[in-house]
This record gives sequence, structure tokens and C-alpha cells, in this order.
Amino acid sequence: MAVYSRSVLNSLLLGRAESAGAEVIGERVLGFERTGQGWELRTRGGRYACDYLVLAAGARTSLRQRLAPPFSPSDLMLSFGYYLPGTDGLLRVQFFADFEGYAWAFPRPGHLSVGVASKASKSSMADLKQRLNAFMRRFGYSSGESESAPVFSHVLPSLDRESWRTLTLGGPGWALAGDAGGLVDPITGEGIFFAMRSGELLAQAILDGAPQRYPELVRRDFGRKLAFGARLAGRFYHGTFRGEPTTTRMIQYARRSQAFRRLLENLIDGSQSYPTLAAQVCWAFVRWAGEVGLGIGSGPFPPAAGRGDSRQEFSTECQPLAR
Repeated sequence: MAVYSRSVLNSLLLGRAESAGAEVIGERVLGFERTGQGWELRTRGGRYACDYLVLAAGARTSLRQRLAPPFSPSDLMLSFGYYLPGTDGLLRVQFFADFEGYAWAFPRPGHLSVGVASKASKSSMADLKQRLNAFMRRFGYSSGESESAPVFSHVLPSLDRESWRTLTLGGPGWALAGDAGGLVDPITGEGIFFAMRSGELLAQAILDGAPQRYPELVRRDFGRKLAFGARLAGRFYHGTFRGEPTTTRMIQYARRSQAFRRLLENLIDGSQSYPTLAAQVCWAFVRWAGEVGLGIGSGPFPPAAGRGDSRQEFSTECQPLAR
């Protein structure tokens, strides 16, 4: 896996938009109003008229409430972490029993991103900080350095099942894209791909002269898959298999089988969709049986060790890159 700096990605996207002919105005939009068939945007520097309004300002923007109902706490995920000095060759993720979220350590250019995320309705910021500090101590990330390290904290959409059924992505003359539309994986919190893909789908609908088709394009392209993930989230984080949390068993299988390890990596990087996950798990069992027969994998698996077992960490090699 390759980890790129978000600031580098943002600069690349902005530069590409300018090269394609977009006029970039470096001002914050404070509000907007309907003006007949169009809109008027208000900034500190003045007012601007537009024919069509696209809100792509993230989940925290107060501007969203002017177009669609606000997200509820059950539709949001909190994250908290530090940018620590140093380098590492591993990308590490840890799950916890009875916790709807995970902790991570991602190598980035020149530093480490160490953080934790969970449903806003089920964890407070104090809970996240305590869990992250325990994670850092366990794996040797210096908690002392965090006292002076840059801190980050984000609010991400993580829509529940009912919210996917009633999600509003557009209306006459306007549309919501990316995090502002709630288009984030409800299990992993991944949103960059879906933000860019929703932008592509909206652009195509506008170019085709049918922007009203945008919500349906999103639903058919990836929306149904994310809605299915919302149905799985509770079972993923709170379910059990053979007497252990599902996440514990998932890591144990990945440690012993190349097939399960590839499946888990694909799940984390977003290339494995949830509707086909069950079928892929079945195939992974078949491949694991073949691995055992060829002496590649390990088996059989140990009996349940009790819910106090905390072996739920997963790591994979990665390279932090900036281009």
C-alpha cells in the first residue's frame, strides 16, 4: 500500500481543475440564497451568481442544513489522533471488542499518522483519547511525543441503515457530493474515493443535461454497496464467530492464510465490496484448505480464548510517498 499526503492530493486536484479551465476563487462561502432559477453566493469579499450549486464542503459544514436535513449523531464518526515524528514500515490497524471503530498507525511522508475513530453516538472524545493512548503504549508509539505533536480531529459521515433509505443528494439546481452527501464507507470510514467518484458522476449528469439523474447514478454505481455495508456494520464490530469477536477471528484467519490476508487487505483498501463479501469469504475458506494441503497455510484454528483476548491487530507493509 502507498500512503500519500492529503495536502499533496488536494493541490494536485486543484491544479488539475485549473488546467481544465476552472476559475478558482480563494474565498470562504458564508451563505447562499435562491435568486430565481439560480443562486447567489455570499463571501467576505463579495457576492457571486451561479446557475447550479454543488456543495462539497465536508460533513461538518453548516451550509448543508440549507439544502438537506442535518446528520444525526448516529450518522457521524469521530476521529482523533496525532502526527508523530518518525518512520515505520508497517501500516497497523487494531480492532477492539465491543467497540464500533478502530485505531491505526499510518506511515506518511516524514511522520506517522496515529489515530482512532468510532461512532459519535457511542464514544466520547475522552474515550477516544484514552483508547488511543493505550494503543500507542502497546505498540511502542511514544505517548510522550504526543504532548507536543500536531493534533487532528475530524467528523466523518457513517450513515446508519435508515439514513441510507432517506438520503437526499440533490434537488432543483443543487447537489451534494462527497462527505457533504454522506458518501463514506460506514465500516471503514473511507471517503476520498467516493468523493471523487460522486464528482465524476455529477459532472457527467450535468454534461448530459440531466443533473436530476445524479442521485440514481450514485445509487447504482456505489450507493447500494455502501447501504449494504451499513447493514453489516453492527455484525462486523459486535458479532461473534466460534466464541470470539468477529474482528478477532478475522485477524486470526488472516494471520494463518494468504487467501484471508488478501481478502482483509482488499476490504481495508476498499477494493472488496460488501455485497460480494460473503461469497469471497467462502472462496477464501476453499483456498485456505488448499493452502493447508500444500503446506502454505496453517490450520486448524485454536479454540475460543474468551472475550478478553485482545489479538485483533493487523499490519501490512507500505511505503509513504509524496509526488
